[in-house]
Amino acid sequence: LTVVWELGGRKTPGYPMGLLSMAVAAEELTLVQFSDIHSGGPYFSAQAFREACQQGLALKPQAVFLSGDHGDNSHDRSGFDQRLLQDVGRWKEVLANYPGEVFLATGNDDYGHNYQSQPDELRATARAFQQAFGSRCYLDELGNGLSPSWLGGFRWITLNSQIFSPVNQTPQAPDQAQTTLNWLQSVLTQGRGPVVLLCHIPPSWDLYMGRPGWRPQYLRRLAYILDGYPGQVIFLCGHLHRNHVQAMRPDRPVPIITSGALATKYGYLPNWRDYRWQVEAPIGMRSLSYTIHYAQHPEWSVDYDLRPDRMQDFLDRLHNQMNFYRDYLRDVYGHHPNWRKWSTNDSIRQRVLEEYWVDPDAE
Repeated sequence: LTVVWELGGRKTPGYPMGLLSMAVAAEELTLVQFSDIHSGGPYFSAQAFREACQQGLALKPQAVFLSGDHGDNSHDRSGFDQRLLQDVGRWKEVLANYPGEVFLATGNDDYGHNYQSQPDELRATARAFQQAFGSRCYLDELGNGLSPSWLGGFRWITLNSQIFSPVNQTPQAPDQAQTTLNWLQSVLTQGRGPVVLLCHIPPSWDLYMGRPGWRPQYLRRLAYILDGYPGQVIFLCGHLHRNHVQAMRPDRPVPIITSGALATKYGYLPNWRDYRWQVEAPIGMRSLSYTIHYAQHPEWSVDYDLRPDRMQDFLDRLHNQMNFYRDYLRDVYGHHPNWRKWSTNDSIRQRVLEEYWVDPDAE
């Protein structure tokens, strides 16, 4: 995507938002997201992975987002580092001839001990990503990074969100979290335009499970940082294996859009997605549409449409349109055989509706 600035009848490409005050026509950005392949683990589907990559890249997206859990740490720890090199290396072949942008995030299964952020394992994973992605790898040793790309006029910022997990018992984790959030705040002070925050574990409560993906103190710090940022902010995440829509801050919404997985874990069928974003400088995203594609089941493809500045509308539809809610639950659970039963479960419905707006002050 090239953002076009209208300069006296002459069109000039421009990237940093807010530098000029000109009329700009809306442009469409196409992004493909692949998440949670769990390569090397018991739920990896090589066929689904191949088909999803072929189908997604055939759309010729301007960018690809790989949102974590590329590997799987459920096997013997002694061989994990070598396995991860092979697992992450799958992308090297897939993206060898892809000319667009690549955005990255690491997941809890990309480290030797699940959900932990031990320094030696952070370094090993950083090496694997550097070897697989070469000059495309912009992540530091902590797994954070600011992409050099200004695609669509956005700043694309990756956070290693497993650092914030309640089950991360690494002694250094509190310092890592403080360093990461201080870095994020510093990066945000360097601009005012739209931002996409990329991470594996969403900064939200886990659907009907009633537990946060981040420690509450880190959710509160994140909310404080975002409250001080004047530009548009959007989260893209993975991890839950559920196609999930949530948001923070009803007055100035921060959408939290979570993708399903290419792994078969939890009995969900492999799926991936493409996004079409209508963007307009210097505002950012006007509308967000995405299609969920089920590898090996093209007849199940389904479209969703959101207005980032009107996230309450999506919740209202879940409240008031039972057919929409039912269809949403089908995709949340990735066509699990029990999705129909779960879509009529009152306690699940209550959780879905109550946890749509993420409350950082909830314990």
